[in-house]
Amino acid sequence: MTTRHDLDNGLEDCLQTILNVLSEKETVWRKDLTARMKTGCSSLACALKRLDEQGLIECEPRKPIRLTAKGRVLAEGVARRHESLRGFFSRALALETALADEAVSRIEKALPRDVLTRFQSFVEIVEADISGDPPELEFKNLSL
Repeated sequence: MTTRHDLDNGLEDCLQTILNVLSEKETVWRKDLTARMKTGCSSLACALKRLDEQGLIECEPRKPIRLTAKGRVLAEGVARRHESLRGFFSRALALETALADEAVSRIEKALPRDVLTRFQSFVEIVEADISGDPPELEFKNLSL
């Protein structure tokens, strides 16, 4: 089964963009992704092919792109991580949303996945502690 750890940043960005478009309208077309991701058609075609091969999307010529159930779970995880980190930067560092988004995008591309996962867990624990909600996190396999 494909996990977030199996996806490179470009594929994660593509999945998250598909999810974002679906939150605004019912169908996603290649042109929607090309415009939002500011990427060339050939790069996008390669990414879509890889996502389709991994069973994360359904992508056929002249048909809208669809997230599979597995693709939606992964896309929602990527989006949740991005939102969690953006919220932390916005609140803890008082960054404007655009700057927080840029910082998160750069961090997501620069840090190894296990470091990102640990950082996200830390942010969620801090946020839960501040809000008074009990953390719903378990630290598994996080030994250094």
